[in-house]
Amino acid sequence: MPTAPITVTYDPPEHGWVKLRLTIADQEIQIDASDVPNNPLQELAVAVREIGEGRNASVWWHLEPEWSVMSFSHVLEGIRLEIEHLKSPDDATSKQSIVVYSGADVLRPFLVFLQNFRSKGIAEPN
Repeated sequence: MPTAPITVTYDPPEHGWVKLRLTIADQEIQIDASDVPNNPLQELAVAVREIGEGRNASVWWHLEPEWSVMSFSHVLEGIRLEIEHLKSPDDATSKQSIVVYSGADVLRPFLVFLQNFRSKGIAEPN
């Protein structure tokens, strides 16, 4: 599993869509997500709080029609981040999964991202 730090960047939201990029070493994962039917940024804020409180958490990113799911879980090494790609939320057979990071400092880049995003004062529904 990679030991390089995670970097989270984004493009300003447009019409309810946000483009999120996770960079780990030389690997980049891009998620272009809609805020319908759920708000993934709100889910991410809740997930960061829950994992910080010792619970596992996940965030659903709707790609219309597909989905990405970020799962944060506690493991011996620290916190594990797994990203799954699903054709639909009900079709477990379409699941493609990759563990992108496991280590003690998984939450910090997401906290920085959320603080930065909030500081921009971006209005809903963007």
